Amino acid sequence: MAVRQEIDIEKLLVWAYQRQRVVEMISAASSNSLSRTARAGGWSMGGGGGGYSGGIAATPAHPDAMLVHEAVCQLPDRDMRGLVIRHAKAGSRPDWMPNARPKLGAVINGKGQPEVILDPPKYRYGYCPVREYVSAVGIDLARVQYATWLEGVATVALILVEGFELGEFIPLPPKAVAQPWMGQTHLDAGSKT
Repeated sequence: MAVRQEIDIEKLLVWAYQRQRVVEMISAASSNSLSRTARAGGWSMGGGGGGYSGGIAATPAHPDAMLVHEAVCQLPDRDMRGLVIRHAKAGSRPDWMPNARPKLGAVINGKGQPEVILDPPKYRYGYCPVREYVSAVGIDLARVQYATWLEGVATVALILVEGFELGEFIPLPPKAVAQPWMGQTHLDAGSKT
């Protein structure tokens, strides 16, 4: 048996979704299987069916990539699965809005000036409407999204270590900071949050 390589879970996810294109491979294999089944039943799927779907060869994905995807599919929440897959495909982490602070400012009119609304009864007084350019709710939502993504990534690592044996890799816990906006350190390897 070959020596398995230790790899950070984020790098493993990027490898599976970006480089191995596991979702596309599964889709291609699934549509080719449907096309073969349809032809066997005498139906015509058009486009010739065969070995390609959307320009992707209908060969199976790497077995480790398939197991990584299976582990992601075991995550308990659809939004969490989506975040993990989306950021693995992009090779990114969610933006937790570092150094963001709620910011209010005047509403600007078409001439680049602060808008002034006059009080209708005598037009003696007016006011300048204010809007949130960066909202506290928006910052909180971005940070909840980051925390959800990190919990998903950590859970996938745990699922792979405890429930699957990859052929080439040994997944390591994520190195991402649990709550970087709080100045916290790395996520505890045994923790799910």
